[in-house]
Amino acid sequence: MVLEMHVIDTSFLVSFYLPADENNPKALEMLERMASEQLVIPEYILYETLTVLNYKAGIELCKSAHEELANNSQVDIYHFDKHEQKEIIDLFFKLKKISVADASVVYLAEKLGCGVIAFDLQLHGLAKK
Repeated sequence: MVLEMHVIDTSFLVSFYLPADENNPKALEMLERMASEQLVIPEYILYETLTVLNYKAGIELCKSAHEELANNSQVDIYHFDKHEQKEIIDLFFKLKKISVADASVVYLAEKLGCGVIAFDLQLHGLAKK
């Protein structure tokens, strides 16, 4: 059986982990619907998410989120090799007004041929190109 796969962005993960976030209910609902799907998190997104969670909620939530993501069989933390890192940087320079982390989401979604789960509408548009 082939699982449907999605690349996950920081905007979704932060909304999921922060109950006060306006998109938290939507993130919880979406994750429940994706219970049988494979979720791929680019390593840069993991780092960015942990940083945002630390700033917004503190190190304990950050540690808990990291442990949960690292030990969840539904989640694959994707580590880029040197060639892929160069491709991401090239994409970052080409797309201009996005972060390197967002470029990694676009790159990985294109490479895997899958969709993006994000609350960043700009990212959805870029991932479809």
